[in-house]
Amino acid sequence: QGKSGYRILCLANLRPQKNHFMLLDAAKNIKNEFPDWTFHLIGKDFLDDYSTQLYHRIKQEELENTVFFYGATSAVASAIQQSDIGVLTSLSEGLPVSLLEYGYFGLPAVVTAVGELPKVIHAGNGILIPSENVAELVKALEKLIRSSDFRSSLGEKLKTEVYALYTQDSIIQKYLNGLNYENQ
Repeated sequence: QGKSGYRILCLANLRPQKNHFMLLDAAKNIKNEFPDWTFHLIGKDFLDDYSTQLYHRIKQEELENTVFFYGATSAVASAIQQSDIGVLTSLSEGLPVSLLEYGYFGLPAVVTAVGELPKVIHAGNGILIPSENVAELVKALEKLIRSSDFRSSLGEKLKTEVYALYTQDSIIQKYLNGLNYENQ
């Protein structure tokens, strides 16, 4: 769905702590100024009250051509490669694999400052916003939408960080370095 070059991706199961309603509020604002940009939500739908409320809100706000749900998928890499901005609007979080996946593929990210997210996203490699602050989310998305160079720069810096600290090779190397230290 949506036009190539104008996609905002959120990889998060449909659960209250992922705060998709914040994303819908931002989508409503973005739609008015940047109507070509669309939001793509991938994650398990538990078919509960939360998802029912999300679908109702999309219809109520006339976002059916702006926000798309895909459910769970094993084609995460493909979805990320077809996207231009990654976003997580969580109320609470550990260290989400989705953020590491965004970084692995060089997708620029806007995330809320909860849980372990501030340890990964910091000045220069992404945009960190306060939880539940729709105005800051809209501002961050607008900044990324307006500048493909800025998107590329943030995406590359996040990719560098993820490769250096979170890939299999980097973790194995840290482990081996630790073994060498103990054997000295």
